[in-house]
Amino acid sequence: MWQLNYGVYRPDLSLILTGDPTVINARLRARGRHSRFERAADNSERESALYVRAVADFQDKGWPVQTIDCTTDGPEAVAARIVSLIHRTLGAKSLACH
Repeated sequence: MWQLNYGVYRPDLSLILTGDPTVINARLRARGRHSRFERAADNSERESALYVRAVADFQDKGWPVQTIDCTTDGPEAVAARIVSLIHRTLGAKSLACH
């Protein structure tokens, strides 16, 4: 991932959506499989573990990263949290520019 993105500007905020693998798997099964990646029985567990590693990598590199657990909240609540984090980030950046 780092080689692919070598030389890009560091973002002001990185958001990683997470969730309990069992819940993610149930949601995928309820709406139907969409790709070969979602067909494996343990896909949600493996993918969740990779996101945990990605967050750690971002943090080790000093990138600003926030995780949002989507296990229990609905789409509207998750969207509201994302908007709040973006507004907070923009507000902090705006203050730094003065």
